[in-house]
Amino acid sequence: WDGRRVPAWQRSAVAGIGLFADLYDFQVVNLCRALLEDDYPATDAQRAALTSAALLGSVAGQLCFGVAADALGRRTIFILTATITATASLGAALARDSSSLSIYTALSLWRFLLGFGIGGEYPLSAAHTAEAYPSGQHSGRALALVYANMGMGSVAAPIAVLVLLSSGLSRERVWRTAFGLGGALSAVGVILRWRIMHETEAFEAVRKRRSGGGRRQDGADESTGLFESSSEYLAIPLGPSSPPADASDVSRSSRWATLLFHWRPLLGTAGSWLLYDAVDYGLGLYTADFDTLLGLRDDDRGRALGVLYIALLTLPGYWIGVALVESRLGRRGCQLLGFCGMAVMFFLLVGLWEPLQRMPVLLLVLYGVQVCFDALGPGMTTYVIPAEVFPTSIRATAHGISAATGKAGAVLGTSIFPRLQDGVGLQGVLAICGGVCVAAVGWTLGFTPSYGAATLARQRAEEDAGLTPDPRALYGRTLREGAAQDAYADEESSAEAMGPVLVCESGATRPRRSVAEEDDAGSTARRLVFTQ
Repeated sequence: WDGRRVPAWQRSAVAGIGLFADLYDFQVVNLCRALLEDDYPATDAQRAALTSAALLGSVAGQLCFGVAADALGRRTIFILTATITATASLGAALARDSSSLSIYTALSLWRFLLGFGIGGEYPLSAAHTAEAYPSGQHSGRALALVYANMGMGSVAAPIAVLVLLSSGLSRERVWRTAFGLGGALSAVGVILRWRIMHETEAFEAVRKRRSGGGRRQDGADESTGLFESSSEYLAIPLGPSSPPADASDVSRSSRWATLLFHWRPLLGTAGSWLLYDAVDYGLGLYTADFDTLLGLRDDDRGRALGVLYIALLTLPGYWIGVALVESRLGRRGCQLLGFCGMAVMFFLLVGLWEPLQRMPVLLLVLYGVQVCFDALGPGMTTYVIPAEVFPTSIRATAHGISAATGKAGAVLGTSIFPRLQDGVGLQGVLAICGGVCVAAVGWTLGFTPSYGAATLARQRAEEDAGLTPDPRALYGRTLREGAAQDAYADEESSAEAMGPVLVCESGATRPRRSVAEEDDAGSTARRLVFTQ
């Protein structure tokens, strides 16, 4: 779609259907397990398989579809992932027990396929949304809106189960219908994507360069320009670390070489996501314990109400994140704020554990603040940052690797936390979660890049010129966003320190010449000028 013409709510809804389905499915399977076991008693191994199948499928889908999207395009793979998700959800809803295949084996296979499709939704939704904003302006807010679909999915699941439980349906029909609703939503997503989605201009430009049509021997880029300006020129400083268009740049032209070249931001995005999901999914196992502390009944309705309360407490965090992501705090600032806030709340819960047993309302408030920090911080930023900091040629692959590493952390958390609880109890588990969040703060400071719209504009301009953006610029001096001349924030910097500058005339399509220009202070800088 054209990011400037389709309303923001429509873009976020269509792109975020898979993320909605992810949280919906995660909640529904936990809520419906007791209903399922009424008619089909399960062993511990069958329960474990049912729980882990979707997570393992997600890891495979994130890796496979991320690579496929960078090789074949966003639109086709995006439609395919929604088709797989819809088919698997409906297949799980219709699963039957037989002598040759138990219902738990059938459900585990369908749920693996469901996770495979949902896994592909992460890199596809992120890459497609980021590339709908070619100049980098407002891409962070758009991505945060897509991510907010996860919050809506976590609210929809318990509401659906509560409505079905009140409808008079049999318990078996309740869980089958709950599974099928997720498939119906994904089927709607297939239709909408087929009708209104188009391949992104950024990927089309990359595909054209790969085929030899987008990069001339003299360095000019024949692809359509991605930058527009109402003024005569859009000047974007490249900085001293930008790679030249020479053999060293060409050597990084392959996707895998480019991926290795971006090892530091990849470590930042993947490592942060792993630590976050280990806490988030691991702690999700203890919803029933919090329900007991809050005095909710230990039955189907009580469990659904507990999940709904926590989901509603989390919801404001998603919208606070949308408001903050493009503020002066920035992406990395939101991630640090979230991890720090989560750590503080975990340690408060540990320190006040005994009195909180007698004050369930205060417990609910503290836990609600913690999940809000979760949603506005690393929950959002682990999805947003890898969608923005990597070049178009590897964006989906890098996002898929980051997301798959996160899901590996989820498997780790759901496997280890129950064993830890046996030794240290729920209070000890909360203390460990706080410690993991502190470690995540250190990881973020060491590896996660700090950037804003000006940095993104500079990278997109380099890509448009046929260059591989230098990831070191993401860790360099902060650009003053919105400054009239896009200069470095250091007041002492001169034109010489800025280095080359891309100057695009409005409607420019190709770089034609490099010229020396003199500013008011008499300093000279080399500028690559784009003309029609």
